[in-house]
Amino acid sequence: MSIEPTVSVVIPCYNGQEFIHETLTSVLNQTHAPLEVLVIDDGSTDDSAAIAESFGDPVRVIRQANQGESVARNMGMDAARGQWIALLDADDLWTPEKLEQQLAVTDADVVAVHTNLYFFGDESGETQVQDIPIEKRYAVEELAKGNTFCSPSSLLVKRHLAPRFPTWTQYAEDLIFCLELVQLGNIVLVEAPLTGYRRHQASQSAQKLTVAVDWFHTIERWLADNQQLFTAEQRDVIRTCWLSQITGAGWQLKERREWEAFWSVRDFLQDHAGHPAVDLLLANRIYPPWLYRAFDAMRLRSR
Repeated sequence: MSIEPTVSVVIPCYNGQEFIHETLTSVLNQTHAPLEVLVIDDGSTDDSAAIAESFGDPVRVIRQANQGESVARNMGMDAARGQWIALLDADDLWTPEKLEQQLAVTDADVVAVHTNLYFFGDESGETQVQDIPIEKRYAVEELAKGNTFCSPSSLLVKRHLAPRFPTWTQYAEDLIFCLELVQLGNIVLVEAPLTGYRRHQASQSAQKLTVAVDWFHTIERWLADNQQLFTAEQRDVIRTCWLSQITGAGWQLKERREWEAFWSVRDFLQDHAGHPAVDLLLANRIYPPWLYRAFDAMRLRSR
């Protein structure tokens, strides 16, 4: 009789009491039951840990002082005993057959399996990762421009091969993890949207737009540390892609009149003049704030 593969679920949690019960319920309703569910409480000041502990076995809470999501995930992976590690954020959900369908496509050469996502909360929709040509889907240079995996909550990773999340940055940790992962072997996609990704209204904030600058710095450092993976031309393509995203954020901030954040992005882009998208924003004339207030008032009255 064949022995079924075992799965350790790793859930980092910081002040997640609003969602952790629903998240754990979706894990424990899996048609392939996990060996263990490790909730890494990252110094929460709410009832997250107590809610998780109320489930009993196979849920186990590991507490640590607040050190960030990467440290929490790494601690969970280090404590895991299963053959596979399934990552899940404390506010996301799985459909009941998620683990079963992922394990069904594993073999000795598969390093990781991921699924498409469905969005819920403040936004609906689904990802369509299968539309990305297979020859580009997991290429490091393509992945560095935008994370094919979309969220670690969809990932099932072979434990003894799993890389660790970077602790030297608080930005783009998921992307760095995936950039390391795709170099280790075959990645498989389950096309069904088996992972629910919760969208929060806060994702539309100015901070979320300006954080693209911090992501750029993180990617720049990773590129510098892994120069052997790219040609100079590929590195330039990756940088151009990120600068275009940052420029797009700048235009949004101007349209929303969030001037402090806009000038922060614009000041950053001054050091990257020469890219067409950057030069277009830098050349755009900025008028005194009172003129924009008058224009916005006139536009509002004309509706």
